[in-house]
Amino acid sequence: MRQLKWRCYRLDLLIPSFFVRDFTSAEILLSFLLPPPRTVLSLLARGLGELLGVSGETEVMGRKYRDVLSEAVEMNSLAFVRPTSLLFRTTHTWSVKAIEKEWITEYERLRDAVPTQLITTNSLSAYFFVDVNGLLEYVKGIPDKRLEPSNVEEMSSLISSALWLCRRLGTTESFCSPSKVRELGYEEVGAEAELNTSTPADWVQPLSGNWVLEESYPSMLMLGKSVTFTKSRREKALFLHPLKRRVEAGRVIYEVYEPSFFLAGVAKPKLTAVRVEDGTTCILQR
Repeated sequence: MRQLKWRCYRLDLLIPSFFVRDFTSAEILLSFLLPPPRTVLSLLARGLGELLGVSGETEVMGRKYRDVLSEAVEMNSLAFVRPTSLLFRTTHTWSVKAIEKEWITEYERLRDAVPTQLITTNSLSAYFFVDVNGLLEYVKGIPDKRLEPSNVEEMSSLISSALWLCRRLGTTESFCSPSKVRELGYEEVGAEAELNTSTPADWVQPLSGNWVLEESYPSMLMLGKSVTFTKSRREKALFLHPLKRRVEAGRVIYEVYEPSFFLAGVAKPKLTAVRVEDGTTCILQR
């Protein structure tokens, strides 16, 4: 089924709640409704780091390993999130007990945290489309590794193993657990499709269905322009999430969203709609 350069990997996550912060927010810590592609790809980068035996904080070639691996993954991968259960977005204000050290004296004080959004759900699926050849060549150039994948199939196996190592999504407290990892085939379906994954808004022209528009953090390949890794960390873009917002009795009880889909046409010539063999639909770069 696969025709393009990408190989597709599906990661199913059990995740009771998560908080992926929008760092442009100040008085309230806002969370993205769905994990940004950049955050999702960091799961793969972090897992590869563990398997390769490198520490994220160790410097190599004048940069931290964490940034080197993140760039390697983002330059050779695309990630899409498919919601698979209800999402609830609520706001909480927590009191935080901070332990501070001032010279030799250690004391505790209670401070109020700013209001923080929390996304409560049950499960999510993430789809990784990886140029395995490109990622392999990039990884070969990283020094001081414990493992040295020598061919495409070894690299593909390493990718699947890395996705099993996911333990959190977003903040340290946002624990998650992989329930299944598998490689799937896919096929092109043309210039129009019913999309059920989060998609960059400038990639498509929505025609009908349900979607929620939200600014989020794109990965490097989604930016559509050449930027350095450092500068790409400050970039945001609009995304269309395949969600339907629930309303009862004419007013919103809390923010409740259910998985949905929307019909859209491809808006750029170098993009194509694809259908994964499990029925998931995405927009890919050729």
